[in-house]
Amino acid sequence: VFSSPEGQHIENISVEGCSIVINYKPIADIIVPDKINGELYKNLVFTTIIKPKENITIKSFEGYIIYDKKMLKLTNITSNVSIKYNDSNGMFIADNLNSTTPVEINFTFNIINVGNTTIELKNVKLADITGAYEIKNSNVTKVIIPGPDLVIENITLNQPIICYQNNSINVKIKNVGERNITDNFTVSLCADSQIVGKKIINGLNVGESKNITFDFMPIDIKNYTITAIVDSENKVKEINENNNYLVLTNIIATENPIVIKINPSKNLIKTDQTFVVNISLENISPKRPVKAIEGKIFYNKNVLKCENFSFLITPISENLTNISINDGYIYFSIVDGKINTSKPIAQAIFRAVDVGYSEISLGNLVVSDVNGYKFNKIITNNASIVVQGPNIKIASVSLPNKIYYRIPAEINITIVNDGHQDIINKSFDINLYADSETIGSITINNLKVGEKKTISFVWKPKELKNYVLVVLVDKYNIIKEENESDNKLVKIVKVNEIPIYVDTVKNNTTVKIYVRGVPIERNCSGYDVYIKFDNVNISNISAIGVYNYTIKNNIIFLTGYNFTKHGNFVIANISVINISNKSYIVIKNIKLSDGDGYPYNLVFVNNTLLPEKIKIALEGINLDSEVLNNTYIDKVKMEKIKDINLTIIPTTIDTLVIPKLENTSINITKYVIKKIKDIKDINNDLMNIKISSEKDIEKIISEIKVESVISLGFNITNITKKISKKVNNKIISEIKFNVSNLSKKGFSIIYIPIGHLKVETIKVDNKELRPLGDPNVNVSLGWFKIDNGILKITLVKDPIVNVLLVTELPTTTTYYSSGGGHHRAIEQYPGVAEDIKSEKIKELVYKSKVIVGNDVDLNLSAKYLKDVVDIINRSLEIKEDCILIGGPIANPVVKKWLWAFPVKVTNDYPGKNRGVIEKQIINGHIVILLAGSDRWGTKAAVEYFKTLDDIPDEPIFVEWKDGKAVKIEKP
Repeated sequence: VFSSPEGQHIENISVEGCSIVINYKPIADIIVPDKINGELYKNLVFTTIIKPKENITIKSFEGYIIYDKKMLKLTNITSNVSIKYNDSNGMFIADNLNSTTPVEINFTFNIINVGNTTIELKNVKLADITGAYEIKNSNVTKVIIPGPDLVIENITLNQPIICYQNNSINVKIKNVGERNITDNFTVSLCADSQIVGKKIINGLNVGESKNITFDFMPIDIKNYTITAIVDSENKVKEINENNNYLVLTNIIATENPIVIKINPSKNLIKTDQTFVVNISLENISPKRPVKAIEGKIFYNKNVLKCENFSFLITPISENLTNISINDGYIYFSIVDGKINTSKPIAQAIFRAVDVGYSEISLGNLVVSDVNGYKFNKIITNNASIVVQGPNIKIASVSLPNKIYYRIPAEINITIVNDGHQDIINKSFDINLYADSETIGSITINNLKVGEKKTISFVWKPKELKNYVLVVLVDKYNIIKEENESDNKLVKIVKVNEIPIYVDTVKNNTTVKIYVRGVPIERNCSGYDVYIKFDNVNISNISAIGVYNYTIKNNIIFLTGYNFTKHGNFVIANISVINISNKSYIVIKNIKLSDGDGYPYNLVFVNNTLLPEKIKIALEGINLDSEVLNNTYIDKVKMEKIKDINLTIIPTTIDTLVIPKLENTSINITKYVIKKIKDIKDINNDLMNIKISSEKDIEKIISEIKVESVISLGFNITNITKKISKKVNNKIISEIKFNVSNLSKKGFSIIYIPIGHLKVETIKVDNKELRPLGDPNVNVSLGWFKIDNGILKITLVKDPIVNVLLVTELPTTTTYYSSGGGHHRAIEQYPGVAEDIKSEKIKELVYKSKVIVGNDVDLNLSAKYLKDVVDIINRSLEIKEDCILIGGPIANPVVKKWLWAFPVKVTNDYPGKNRGVIEKQIINGHIVILLAGSDRWGTKAAVEYFKTLDDIPDEPIFVEWKDGKAVKIEKP
């Protein structure tokens, strides 16, 4: 017998050169039906005919009948020959036949299920009387058993479903099969894993549909999964058992609010009058009746007195009500049988005892329904009660558009009595304060209803700063008012300095020092002038007031006092000889003071007697005296970069590079110098930070300040700073801000201290900004320069500026000793487990505090995460990034903060050898919880955490199984 590797016999074999007896030859045909139809629980006969080939005498045959025992049950075999059958393996045998005629075999089955199946005879060995034989399979016979088929056509419900009350859910089923169902079957409805209900259906004909309604009362405000199952107990034999359910996901459950409303009979009342306040329950659904109410009514005991409180609904028992009237509040509680409609529930009677204002409000409310569930959404209102009397109100406060340092400013305050009673034969005060200092106090006598009075104060600010001005009326509450809350008004006021201008003016052989802009309200009475000159001779100096001067080493120091001047005037005349184009006379510093000896803080000097190049460079740029004093005036110059001129002003603090724009003027004051000093101080601190981790970069980014040191018509807003991404060991940081140009022509010079961070790119309006001096710099956009860790950006265009900074973190480096092959490695994250998969997880473990509660979790789990671990035996506050290891019983810190995590670990959940990995933000810090129901569950959480690629946003459930941590589904 020759067979293929698949077991199929091979016919038509040709063999040469050997003596082989071939015993295989065709013996007989196996004839079976192509298809048989049947009915459930009826008999089915499968007839097989073994038909011998011509001139063949069959001696025997044997084989196997193959069928689905879940569908068919073999009950009998009949034949015109003797058949032996083994029920355990389905083998049938017939021998000693010596037959040349067909043999018929009838297999009788009882049908025990519905659907489509097959019957087949396999490996049938047919032998003749010569000893020759063949082995073959029959054709496959299809068996069709029609039956019913139940499906869920749809689930209908109103969304959202409402918590704590019954919601109707309609389930439509249908028999899409071929036979009627006469027996009972069950339809079930589930919400998540909870069985909502089961309904028994008494049969269903072919093509027939039925609607089944369930009532579902959700008790959690969340999203539900609704599942309907037909024939949930598998009573019906169906063609398809896999289409018996339908699932709806994300079914929103919410709670409808109820309203408890306060409704006073009057809002405006006189003293000693009474009024009624009704408390009503509204927006009540008959599907969720109210049973019990408890709460407090609050009011101003100085204005109102509660004389009575009573319920308007009948309690189940007198013992189930409680009323307590106290100073300032009423406590009430009642248990009623069933309140299923909106109605008044209580009434309070108040008496007005004094002039004033009172809010009546509800608080500490607890309302429950007939099933004992608390109403979580209660809407209440407040009622405003005014007991009529006078009311003093600050109507307005009028100030000058600008308030100047040491110049008297008139402040007008208007008050009005907008109450309901005149103030007669009584007086009260109006007080004005600047910070904590009293500006003045004025007494007002009488103020009729509707009458207005305006009071004026004069204030001379003593400092250049922002003041808090406070107006306070009736400070000692002498007048009983309807509303005491409108007797105070607060304003923030900026005190400015008037700029004074000083020019050097040459008239023939006299150089005049000319002062402009001194206000009449603050006369000038003193001066100190520091003048530098060269290539000129000074013959005489005259000045106003009592004056004195010295000339030494080409420097004039001139001082004067005892005069009174305002407006424009000359303080000195300097007579010169031998003056030429190479001569210059420069005021390096000047101080002017008023009659009280206080200096003018904003004095700009226009030096006209300068070399022509310096004069052109400084044209349109006004330096105040302090900046001038710190400027190397002889080194000022102008440079041209492409189409724009730049004025270079070297100072003792920094070198200023200022764009020169046509028809513009800019003031550079001592405050510019102060800003630059502050930026340098910040940068010095940043330069001292050694960058070894992402945490160091985060510290630098947090301390970076974006400062516009000089600005003409530009405004900076919306400053954001962040670490945007990490590429290998490179950290990319981003500083973004909006720069608005408020004028047609202008610029902004911005200083940003960045320490050791490097600039990757700077983009303005999505165009790249290039360094000053770059041949491709676009001067119509702006430029930048980096100077010892300070990024200096000059912008001519707006709006969005995006600065990308890049830093390379130190990587693991191997050093080899000079003696040979020994080496040591400097780790990037020392003390952190080397088998942690992700760099991000390594970095988190490195910078986080690892906290355990006992030695068991330390030795079994924590020490395999990090070398340095804190054992804590008490609860503590979260003040940094933390990894908490162990459950709430083992770890007191976990016990304190477990409420903040979505999964609450206990000794029983998630279960034996099981644990959970969770992340939460607490007090602004990342906190990772690695905890289990037992020590092995905790170990599973720690070990699986080490395999993660990133910090998980959702809880991960794990189990310690076969000596390793594996992820599992939520238990």
